[in-house]
Amino acid sequence: MREQLAEMRALSVAGLSSTLFLAALEDRLTLEGTHPEDDPLFRIGVNVNKYICSVDGGLVVHHGIEILGGNGTIEDFSPLPRLYREMPVEESWEGPHNTMMAQILRDALKSKMHDALLGQAEDTLLGVKHPALAAAREAATSGLQDGREKLHRLLRRDPEAAALGVRRLVHRMARIFQASLLLEEADQDLTANRPTRLPEIARFFVSRYVEPGYDPAEDPGYGDLIRQIVE
Repeated sequence: MREQLAEMRALSVAGLSSTLFLAALEDRLTLEGTHPEDDPLFRIGVNVNKYICSVDGGLVVHHGIEILGGNGTIEDFSPLPRLYREMPVEESWEGPHNTMMAQILRDALKSKMHDALLGQAEDTLLGVKHPALAAAREAATSGLQDGREKLHRLLRRDPEAAALGVRRLVHRMARIFQASLLLEEADQDLTANRPTRLPEIARFFVSRYVEPGYDPAEDPGYGDLIRQIVE
């Protein structure tokens, strides 16, 4: 249960980070007189963020129901059953996931629009300097390079084969982007000596969702990391 609570917190914070980044980008582009939909980073970022946040929303609500047990299924006890029913609506709002994947694949093949998002993540990771985040930054950078290579190989395949694999790589691309933002925010908090859980959340997020081949069972510090996030 503690692991589920840590996952709920990490996914919620990651979704907030990526959403606020894109909201700020939209404001900046509008003030500059640029239509946001004409900006490659905004266009690809919004589609990727819509997908990952709705996926994570369903998982977080499901975790909440499971943690509460039978009470989690009773409408009079909590809003979770209503939220769980509404999650498919969130997933289909402004286009179901298959439509988003097709659009992302078209944009990647036609304009290499994915490079804008991965390039932003790479630039963000380069700005993370605090020594306490060095291992997580290196793991995220390695995950980014691995994801970029796989995506480029996918785009060289025939369209039908590419369509079969695009969702998994979009999912990975979303995680890399969110990880870079979490590490950036954690770096700012540590540099300013602010009390924060973000360094632990960022390390947990990178290990669980970005680092290739990570196995919590082989990590002696995993339990302590969970404790720091939850308590």
